[in-house]
Amino acid sequence: MRDLSVAAAGGVGAVDSTLTGVLGMVAVTELVDCLNMIKLLAAAIGPIKARDRAHTGGELLVGMAAAKLIGRDDPGWA
Repeated sequence: MRDLSVAAAGGVGAVDSTLTGVLGMVAVTELVDCLNMIKLLAAAIGPIKARDRAHTGGELLVGMAAAKLIGRDDPGWA
């Protein structure tokens, strides 16, 4: 019988303290990329600034959500 443990299947090992704190961010980033969320949100929101170099509504919304995910919810932190 084969060993079907997570460690055998995916190479998961000891906790890496340099990655543990940002693992949720990595997972959300991959999900946002796979679902093409920034383009979909930008299309739904529409333009938020007149200049071409500005962020889209999708980028702004995903950035705000990412900041909230890492615990930054103070509007004056930027």
